[in-house]
Amino acid sequence: MTKLNRRQFISIATQRSGILAASLWLPDLMLNGNPARAEGAPIQSLYVNIHPDNRVVFNLPKQEMGQGISTGYAMIFADELGADLEHMEIINADYSRSFSLAMQGITGGSSSTSIGWQPLRKAAAELRIRLLAAAGRYWKESPDGYTTRGSRVIDPVKNRSITFGELISFVLPEEKINVVLRPASEFQYIGKPLPNVRIGAIVSGRHQYGMDVALPGMLYASIERCPVFLGKATSIDDSAARKVPGVVDVFPLEGFRRDAASENMSPSYLYTVQDGVAVIATNSWAAIQGRKVLKINWDYGKHGAASDQRINALLSSSEAKDGRKILDAGVLRERQPGDRRIDTSYDITFQAHALMETLNTVCDVKADSCEVWSGHQFAKRIVEQLSPILSLSADRINVHVLPSGGGSGRRWEADFVVEAALISRHAGKPVKCFWTREDEIRHDYYHACERHLDEVTLDSAGDVVAWHGKRLTFNNVFLEDTWNPYMDSVPSRSLSLVELESPVQVGPWRSVNPHRNTFSRECAVDRIAAALGQDPLDFRIAWLKKDLIVPSNEKNPSEWLKKASGDRQALVRVLERARELWPGKGKGAGVAITTMHSTCAHIAHVEIMNGRPLLKRVDVIVYCGTAVNPSIVKGQFEGSIVWALQAVLYGGVHLKDGRVVQSNFNDYKMVRINEVPEIEVHIIESNDPPRGTGEPGVPPLAPAMANAIYSLTGKQPAAIPFDWA
Repeated sequence: MTKLNRRQFISIATQRSGILAASLWLPDLMLNGNPARAEGAPIQSLYVNIHPDNRVVFNLPKQEMGQGISTGYAMIFADELGADLEHMEIINADYSRSFSLAMQGITGGSSSTSIGWQPLRKAAAELRIRLLAAAGRYWKESPDGYTTRGSRVIDPVKNRSITFGELISFVLPEEKINVVLRPASEFQYIGKPLPNVRIGAIVSGRHQYGMDVALPGMLYASIERCPVFLGKATSIDDSAARKVPGVVDVFPLEGFRRDAASENMSPSYLYTVQDGVAVIATNSWAAIQGRKVLKINWDYGKHGAASDQRINALLSSSEAKDGRKILDAGVLRERQPGDRRIDTSYDITFQAHALMETLNTVCDVKADSCEVWSGHQFAKRIVEQLSPILSLSADRINVHVLPSGGGSGRRWEADFVVEAALISRHAGKPVKCFWTREDEIRHDYYHACERHLDEVTLDSAGDVVAWHGKRLTFNNVFLEDTWNPYMDSVPSRSLSLVELESPVQVGPWRSVNPHRNTFSRECAVDRIAAALGQDPLDFRIAWLKKDLIVPSNEKNPSEWLKKASGDRQALVRVLERARELWPGKGKGAGVAITTMHSTCAHIAHVEIMNGRPLLKRVDVIVYCGTAVNPSIVKGQFEGSIVWALQAVLYGGVHLKDGRVVQSNFNDYKMVRINEVPEIEVHIIESNDPPRGTGEPGVPPLAPAMANAIYSLTGKQPAAIPFDWA
């Protein structure tokens, strides 16, 4: 019996049977210009296909990286349509420009659920209404009173039903309808803690990741990259590598930097394909063994002497620089008698992603086409970058978006896909380019190192009257983040940016800038509360209830007030819920808050054991609008806390002679199960539209833990990872 892959199966199935497809009748979602079709002919789909045997196949437009978007999106669509979720098949959509940029272009920024909420419901509701009308034609009466459930149209008055599949030929795509969404009272799935729909395939090994892809005649490639960022090869001796059994070729890869700008995306920044030598073989083992015997001389370039000591020295010498003002609000206040100034300094070191599934991509480049299989968060970027590099039009590049074992911003970048494409073009065959664990830790797109300096002035009455901050950063993306809800009621406030050249590539890391900003901001607030002798949680609530002061240079004051007041209301809401769980000042608990789509507060409970702080428990209070699946929301925050705790305990890559020192889990440690605290996630009930939960749980962990230590010892950790000396 011939085995068919998913793409072949769908192609044959749509040729041989009628298929009803959702969302084709909305103009901005149509794949074909003319929605009309011959009776019984197949209809292509964006979101869902309904087959005559009543199989409902959902086309997932986002990339699944373990965050559970497969389940969340399927629940939303199934609820609005009235489909049987338990028997709904979920497939990964290939990249298509027919999807909007929001719906498929990017999986990241904790935005998928909030972005997809309305488009998915509207597409499903339209199909539901068309199916109801089709049932009316089938039964030859008005469909008033009909409903859908379990992938059937139900007539409750006459106690009869018919499957969606049986109604395919009765649906009129050109029929004008009025789309009405279901009321929340009719939801069958949304709001329930249902199991992950893909968990069975994951635990049984049927869930296909990029590492699982195997094509006929496929070769394997492993790259020896320059150990120093932007270094170049000066000579290569590959004679021994070519003698390794299984090695078929050795290909020097000339490094380059390109603008990562994407259509409708800003800001742009440079991404890097490192100089290296690719060993191409018939199997991965041979590629690795061939790589080990390469003899390469490198010119390490300007970063060849980079080290931890030099980075710290550069940060210290840059503190006196004025920097570039990215926030300047209010009038500069001269110091008055009775004023007190609190100066704080916090460091965040470079952090690696250390994803469970290392990077990999399969590319098959031909003279007139390119096919890509990759667990990637931003397929649109793949097409946009490969098109000029391969001299192919965008429509000749086909990207199969696969699930991945983690993403967290690293799979947002194009470098590892570009490498695979260049090697495939050279080899003339499909190639799987794979990274080892050492490659990933030593050639990552690191969370940028920063030092945050703040000067906070209290007047004689104890009010914060000035807050002036400065960020010394090796970052080069999303630099303009100035969010600080406390500053919004400070009369004199500013934020400056001193940009430093990074000795390593930097890029998005789960929670991006809020991870750094929240650490310094929330630790500074505890210092201010301590100076005033106030409870840190009550102090935050009181501060966030103060009157807002619109920046003097704000171009749209009404919009600024709307956003700032909305942020503060959500923050106060979670803090007032947190107060119910708060043990009180000086009892080993610390609090921190942030808003990153969802709004959350962490209460970290710490004990001192054998002279070292131990995180015993974390209470998470989150406002995320409608929790589509509370189980997945809780899982997101539990995973976020483990991610953040790794950075606190073991994170931070070290540089020596321009190279990253660590290489694997023996020296870039992960959090072990016995180190994970008890985690309780408290979701504030709401009927508001859902908000993202993939990242907001990361930023508050470190400052909440630092503040808990501060409450016990009077000493506050001032860097991530924490210094336990």
